[in-house]
Amino acid sequence: MSIENGTFVLTEDTSGILQTLQRRLALRPTRDLNANKSYFDKSIRVLERGFLAVSPNIGITPFTEELIENTLKSEIENVLEADPRTICLCFDRFLLDSTEEKFADRFSRLQICRSVNATRVPRQDSKPLKEQITRIGEQWPDIGDRSVLLVDDGIFSGGTVDFVLQLLSAIGVEEKKVQVLGFIGNGAQQDLNKRGITTRVVQQIENLFDWVDLRDFGPFGGKLLKSGRGNRVTSAVPYLFPWSQGEGASLNMSGNLFETSREMIRNFKILFSEFETGVGKRLLFSDLVRAGFPLPTDGKQTIEISLKQPVQDYLSQCLLLIEQEEKRLVVVFDMDGTLYQLDGEKNGYSGSTLENKVLDKALKFIIAREKCSEIEAEKIRSLGLVDQVGLSAYLAQRYNITRREYFDDVWNLDPKEIIQDYEPSVATISRLTNPNVKLVLLTSAPRVWAKRVLEYLGLESRFESFYTGEDFDIKDDVFKMLSQRYSPGNVISVGDQQTTDILPAQAYGLSTLLIQKPTDVSKILEMLDTQS
Repeated sequence: MSIENGTFVLTEDTSGILQTLQRRLALRPTRDLNANKSYFDKSIRVLERGFLAVSPNIGITPFTEELIENTLKSEIENVLEADPRTICLCFDRFLLDSTEEKFADRFSRLQICRSVNATRVPRQDSKPLKEQITRIGEQWPDIGDRSVLLVDDGIFSGGTVDFVLQLLSAIGVEEKKVQVLGFIGNGAQQDLNKRGITTRVVQQIENLFDWVDLRDFGPFGGKLLKSGRGNRVTSAVPYLFPWSQGEGASLNMSGNLFETSREMIRNFKILFSEFETGVGKRLLFSDLVRAGFPLPTDGKQTIEISLKQPVQDYLSQCLLLIEQEEKRLVVVFDMDGTLYQLDGEKNGYSGSTLENKVLDKALKFIIAREKCSEIEAEKIRSLGLVDQVGLSAYLAQRYNITRREYFDDVWNLDPKEIIQDYEPSVATISRLTNPNVKLVLLTSAPRVWAKRVLEYLGLESRFESFYTGEDFDIKDDVFKMLSQRYSPGNVISVGDQQTTDILPAQAYGLSTLLIQKPTDVSKILEMLDTQS
């Protein structure tokens, strides 16, 4: 979606990473390692250019690890000194080492992180979350009678706090005995305070667009993808190419993604080279795993990596992958009317089985939210259907939820007996196996519906990326972005609508293929033969 304004928050945790490497690998630097500040400053400039390609109104607000550490340390130690029975649980693995040492009898860490499917899971080389909570209960059998201070570097939706509170309830911790402290926040603490949970945020960011740690832009971070036996070895997806399309840091709509990725990797290579020189050791990925860091890969785990591989060599290969990606041919497929047809007017959405099922589920959605009768729900649905913002936005505003939450419920439908005439397009796409050709799905439909359709058609592995109605306002936004990432002459838009699939693409110099029915999709094979 387009962004009128916003602040992207970047927190620096590189010094914590390097200190962890030194400590866990017993490395002794032969000289002062002072390259981290330079790396942080250069990273800010690179990421600023990446976000300017998304919107000229997004600014970056950086926070150093030292500032976060010192601020939280002062606040936490004041609380712990004032009440000798308060226990501190910290969610961050790099912060507050000295506080942990000083209050060793009342300080513990909850090893928790987010996976690629947005679930909360234990960090690498740590026990299952319920087992971690059980051990905390065993460490302090009277924890239910004590105050508990939950600490993290950020408090946003409050989802992680809620998740932890549910775990803590199993060992007798009540909400009224909990305090929450975060360095960065965007208003979630207000809801927690209303529930009687004393919550303080040091740095309030009212127009917070997104927030991420610096480590997630390189081989030390990202969202957890897969865990091996015993959780000793894990893999994660960093937020830049070649590992991802930038989704984790809201760079998926940046036309500058490849250049941003290239410069961030180059900057990290310089930082890591100075670190290796300072400790007198060339680090392998086996060293990173021993120190508790995941192996970086892409979502489909197609990027080869070896534990015996030097980190620097791997990063050089990533730079080569970016160079190869920029030269590829890209075919952008519309979905409705292109990959398949519906049984509505002119084979479209209006009057179709899909529309009827969506309207029916929207009615049930309203009834569940309002606890009202079907007649009352129909009135509310009618208001949404005639509202200029549309039904999904109308209900999202009414219930203070995201459109994504609405879509995930209402549009989560089985495509069977809804879509038709898809066999020709499936056969054509199945023939597009040239690794130099990248397939992209572009649809105004919700993401949950697009995923259900691709799974039903058996094409989910064929499309390397897809953009749905949650990602953009109009398809022009995506055509513009692709024309900036790739040579416009190497991008082809395939669709059945002149106004949305063809003319906007041509305006950015892209090639196009207008089709009238799914059998016409086969014409893309001829176009690719002439361009390859």
